[in-house]
Amino acid sequence: MGLKIYEVWSWSVPETQEAQDRLFEQKRASGEWSEDVLLDVGMPKIEKERIEDAVEAATGGQEWNLKLSPVDLHGQLDLPLVYEAYGDQLDTAQSDFLGDYVMTEKMLNVILSADVQATSYPVAILDRQRIQQLAASRPEGVSPADVDGLVQDFRSTATARYYFLHLLTEEALFDPEQSDRGEKRYVLTQDQPGLPPFFRVAWGPRSALLCTAEGRAQLESAGLLGLHFIEVETQAPITT
Repeated sequence: MGLKIYEVWSWSVPETQEAQDRLFEQKRASGEWSEDVLLDVGMPKIEKERIEDAVEAATGGQEWNLKLSPVDLHGQLDLPLVYEAYGDQLDTAQSDFLGDYVMTEKMLNVILSADVQATSYPVAILDRQRIQQLAASRPEGVSPADVDGLVQDFRSTATARYYFLHLLTEEALFDPEQSDRGEKRYVLTQDQPGLPPFFRVAWGPRSALLCTAEGRAQLESAGLLGLHFIEVETQAPITT
């Protein structure tokens, strides 16, 4: 079967993708690194909850995860979205992909230039140490309102260096009755599905940014850093 599907992963990188590939294999062989995302970005809890509430309101309670929402949330989100990470990591990472659908404009433009239905939101990165410093300054404890004040103050002056890719459609690519999600073995619903270069799925690795071989080639030819592709094990439909 000629179809190849890949999960797009991220980690911090040195000067070139080739150097990163060598480093990744060395670290993985030594057991020092796993295949988990190595550059940790995430949302402050109160920001995450605010976005979940907005998604639920926009989808009539059918969805809470922004990545999985079929609704364009422009006009319903406070922008830029605020993520947190250690600033010194980002300064040395030289990565176009931070994971969790957060990427540079360079990577975003590659994906949006393909035949995909998607939108994007600007993202600013709050240095996680600022939250830790806030907590250390409040021996009596930090309230959600304290953290929210920090997030809102940061948002008002922050520079958005990254973007959140929001794919608005999903592909019914895998058959849940014949697949085994625990073993990460997925059976296709049809022999030769027509897929855009970049997509997400209705069942299976739902939160993953997936691409075809064509999509992978587009990303690689753009000279992006910080990308790692893991092939998804797929099988042709099982007929009885």
